[in-house]
Amino acid sequence: MIKVLIVDDHKVLTDSLKYLLDKSNEIAVVGVSPKPDDSLRMYRELKPDVVLMDIYFYDEQRQMLQMNGIEALKQIKDYDGNAKVLILTSETSNRFLEKAMPLTDGYIVKDCSIEKLIEAIKCCYGGLKIFDPLIDGVVAGEAKSNGTRSAGANSREYGLAERELKIINLVAEGKTCKEIAADLDLAEGYIRNMLIGIYDKLGIESHKSTALVAFAAKMGLLR
Repeated sequence: MIKVLIVDDHKVLTDSLKYLLDKSNEIAVVGVSPKPDDSLRMYRELKPDVVLMDIYFYDEQRQMLQMNGIEALKQIKDYDGNAKVLILTSETSNRFLEKAMPLTDGYIVKDCSIEKLIEAIKCCYGGLKIFDPLIDGVVAGEAKSNGTRSAGANSREYGLAERELKIINLVAEGKTCKEIAADLDLAEGYIRNMLIGIYDKLGIESHKSTALVAFAAKMGLLR
């Protein structure tokens, strides 16, 4: 069970996230903090495996707080260099992305599906950085500067056809074989057979979507 601490000031969102993540039977939300300046104390007390951190925080008068999520993230990382912090926000501007990239273990936009968020949490817990396709431009620039692969890497290196790459990205979106088959107008059994071939090409022994998404994110195959 992956223990998660949510740091976000939107109560409706955090209540919904707690319910859906707890319901997954793979993740347990051990705490919720509406204030970034309280997140370090809660991290020390609760010892979560992954922290979900927003960027913008407001007080009761809807005035922006002095501390934002990136500053809170830095405090947690300074306290524990092995902390896993995944930013979950609606903010996609370069101003925040460039500050967050060297610190965070992932950056997910809030309009993602709960399935995609669960996959991101599991990837983060497993030690892999994962970033939303909406911010690929900034991720690519950061990856290039630190010598790692960026999204959109040449899939031909792995012998993947365009359709296979499309299937990988649909899996990363949290879609089932049935949904992928409907999207591509193909038989569900055909999609399952293609996935087996994809796992073999990539050398992934565990035929689980988590393993596939984690490998694809690490090797720059997600668009």
